[in-house]
Amino acid sequence: MGDTFNRRILVIDDNRAIHEDFRKILSPETDDAYGELSAELFGDSPERRRFTPFELDSAFQGQEGLELVKQALAAGRPYCVAFIDVRMPPGWDGIETTARLWDLCPELQVVICTAYSDYGWEEIDRKLGQNDGLVILKKPFDTVEVMQLAQALARKWTLARQAGLRLAELDAIVSQRTQELRASNENLEQFSTLGARLSMARNIREAGQIIVDTADRLLGWDACLMNLYSPETNVLTHVLNADLIGGQRQECVPDYRQRPPSPLAQKAIEEGGQLVLKTDPTRMHPEGAPFGDTTRPSASTMVVPIRNGTAVAGILSIQSYTANAYDQRSLETFQALADHCGGALDRIRTEEALRSSQEQLRQSQKLEAIGQLAGGVAHDFNNLLAVIRGNADLALTGAQDCSGEVTECLNQITAASERAANLTRQLLAFSRKQMMQSRPLELNDALLNLTKMLRRLIGENIDFQCHYAAGLPLVRADVGMLEQVLINLAVNARDAMPDGGQLLITTEQLTFETACEPAHPEARPGMFVCLTVKDTGTGISAEHLPRIFDPFFTTKEVGKGTGLGLATVYGIVKQHQGWVEVSSQVGTGSTFKIFLPALEGARRASNDPKPQAEPPPRGKETLLLVEDEESVRSITRLLLERSGYRVLEAGSGPEALKIWEAAGPEVDLLLTDVIMPEGLTGRELAQQLLEKKTSLKIIFQSGYSGEVMGENSEFLLQTNSYFLAKPCAPRDLLCTVRRCLDGLPAEHHGERTRI
Repeated sequence: MGDTFNRRILVIDDNRAIHEDFRKILSPETDDAYGELSAELFGDSPERRRFTPFELDSAFQGQEGLELVKQALAAGRPYCVAFIDVRMPPGWDGIETTARLWDLCPELQVVICTAYSDYGWEEIDRKLGQNDGLVILKKPFDTVEVMQLAQALARKWTLARQAGLRLAELDAIVSQRTQELRASNENLEQFSTLGARLSMARNIREAGQIIVDTADRLLGWDACLMNLYSPETNVLTHVLNADLIGGQRQECVPDYRQRPPSPLAQKAIEEGGQLVLKTDPTRMHPEGAPFGDTTRPSASTMVVPIRNGTAVAGILSIQSYTANAYDQRSLETFQALADHCGGALDRIRTEEALRSSQEQLRQSQKLEAIGQLAGGVAHDFNNLLAVIRGNADLALTGAQDCSGEVTECLNQITAASERAANLTRQLLAFSRKQMMQSRPLELNDALLNLTKMLRRLIGENIDFQCHYAAGLPLVRADVGMLEQVLINLAVNARDAMPDGGQLLITTEQLTFETACEPAHPEARPGMFVCLTVKDTGTGISAEHLPRIFDPFFTTKEVGKGTGLGLATVYGIVKQHQGWVEVSSQVGTGSTFKIFLPALEGARRASNDPKPQAEPPPRGKETLLLVEDEESVRSITRLLLERSGYRVLEAGSGPEALKIWEAAGPEVDLLLTDVIMPEGLTGRELAQQLLEKKTSLKIIFQSGYSGEVMGENSEFLLQTNSYFLAKPCAPRDLLCTVRRCLDGLPAEHHGERTRI
């Protein structure tokens, strides 16, 4: 389904090739490329998204671009985004061009494209006088980045334009209503200040408080209620409730955030304002929805729809404990007040949606940048770990004559390398460059390995306890992802206990006989392992509880939470075919239960002795080792040669091709890195060598894990090629080499081949 926002884009650059690049990205001849790009951006299939190309116009100088903008405005078809080169001799440069375009069209979103550092950000801001509609794009630019910018800025332009038009319309409606009310009733002087006060409201909650305060000055009330209304779903969303309790007005938090309208509210929505004057004030109204002090029914009630034109935007109600406190004229005044606020509420909702969209865009861009940095660091660190672990394992093979202390030191180095490799897997998972690697595991083992780190993470002022049930069945899971779940929950629990408290982690086995049990709505028949994380913190309010798994939702201060922790927990658990249950009470604490399906009949025999490790397999075949990192290449060659193999080594794809020309027929297996310099990747090298020798066996290695295979992951299946993530244990390397040479099938199952 195509997007409906303005898709007109102007490219101003003196290089014709740049125009062609933008056209290929933003206005391709077919939408196949967009489908693949969308799949990468949003994680769905290319077939699910149909692409509506952007409409691109080209200018090669600033003056020419200005004329095109004038023509577009005159025709009523303005551009939403302009990509402008910073250097365009001999005419205006990109900064001067931007200034002139903004003089003519201030709402135009501008992307300055540059490969140089001609201007600093402060100088640009000084020259232009603003930077709200400005983004800097470094050349050479990335296809995904250009598409993201075009989509986001086009939406921003459209939302801003719609908001501007809507604001003008709403202001006209508000002005008209005010004039009518002033003419009909001079006593409503409060209306003269209401619009100004609402214009300063930053959110719906503040606007609601202004509205009920005005109603109090006009009519008086002992209790009030305001909800937003969605005609599409016929659902009310809580904004505020207040009641007179013990002689003081107190805000009352309901036990719902959203609910269908009560019969009385539904009648107001369909028929207009309702005035209820009870003959017996001691009885509750049968069609109302009680709140606040429910032991003291209201004697007089008014319920009116908040309307913007003919559309109902919300429900407003005031109540009095005094009999006959209101009359028909009061109802007319109250309805006029509600109608006066309808346009302002719609405007505030539009502005809130725009701010939320902008904040999510900034958050996504920040996380993407952090993810790219994390992925690069993890890749380089994996190469270092491969060298450290390889040398330590080599030393261990010849440590028979060494002291026990030396052997223990070498074992500690190997163990530390393994832990460091797990840390880099988490970095790669964060940067979305790590495949889900599920395997059968005992949940208790995974938790025990993480306990020491959690104790340091939560601090000494929290009593940390763990109770693990014995004899749990195994679960199929990615241990790195489960660690991420537990860390996120532990950090949230710590933040909820600033003055200390108790954090309890338990495991247990549960079996459900039927689906949808009352206490477990998402349960299904079968056996499950339950992980429980319980704290004694501040708890989660009933108002916030339904939204805690929403992306970007957070109750923490600005800068102290991304709003992605619990969303990540929810997503990971769903990936593992499980579900999350949460219960919480303000002031008491929160309990999160993670349910994971158990592997039927799979349990670890706790007392079985560990089998003696057999010597790693050996061979005499000839291997071609291609690795651009010299230290990694050296230790890998040494490991293979000590196991009897003949090793030919190359530092790049072109060098490997030269070696092949001399010794190709002798090579039995290609062991190659995936990402290499000099313009030839491991995948491309393997393709060329397979054309020369179809019986060649292939193993790929990378510090980026399986993500680097990208769309070519099918190549692994078709050629029965193997993939090893760096760093790997020498035994794993030697066993994989032997399996590959022996023609045994590679383990391309389920999650490990999904890129």
